[in-house]
Amino acid sequence: MELHLSDGGRVRVRGQIDRIDVADTAGAARLLVYDYKSRVDWAARPWLTGSRLQLFLYLLALGDARAAQTIRLCKSENRDDVQLAGGLLAPLYPGLKALEPQYAAQAAADEQLMYLYRPRGLVSDDAAVLLDTQLGNQPSPVANLRLKKNGGFYEKCDARPAAALAGRLDLAAETVRFAAAGVCAGRIEIAPLVEGNRRACLDCDFSAVCRFDPAYHPGRAVETTLPRLAEADVTGDDA
Repeated sequence: MELHLSDGGRVRVRGQIDRIDVADTAGAARLLVYDYKSRVDWAARPWLTGSRLQLFLYLLALGDARAAQTIRLCKSENRDDVQLAGGLLAPLYPGLKALEPQYAAQAAADEQLMYLYRPRGLVSDDAAVLLDTQLGNQPSPVANLRLKKNGGFYEKCDARPAAALAGRLDLAAETVRFAAAGVCAGRIEIAPLVEGNRRACLDCDFSAVCRFDPAYHPGRAVETTLPRLAEADVTGDDA
């Protein structure tokens, strides 16, 4: 994927998507991205880091390439449109706490297995209803989805309006541009991003070179450093 910078430069991002599901619906193909992780900690925030940034960058790249990929992905020459349905982070290992709620403890064995490996992410609400044909007012074992009595989705679930998905794709692009601008400007100060109690450089292979010391290098708080969603766009878990 290639993004253009404000100074006319370009930044290229390269990766490999684990899985793309294609739903053949009337007049359009809906694409849902899955990324597999050892464990999933969604922890939604009004900024993008780690797995969340990765997931939305995959969607952004797929959106940019959709014109050339349509026939190959959908294996159809009669496809009018390709739409991004969303993205989900799928755990490779079971989350045992998922069976603690009463609705999960009383579920059938096959549904309990699904709860153990239930993914997290963001799916457009019009596509979310296609994931679970039995979706109701109990939490779905397929994804973090749940309907209210009026037919709308609960605020804390992973179904959002299509505009919310588009806003996070824009934020992913803005975050990459922000990082690229710092690289191009030659910023090399020892000031790692800090999110909660975790520094972004904990897994860095070059920590012995920069010799980071929290006593002398306080770092940069993610919430005041990275691009953020507009306040009007912050809903659900992002709040």
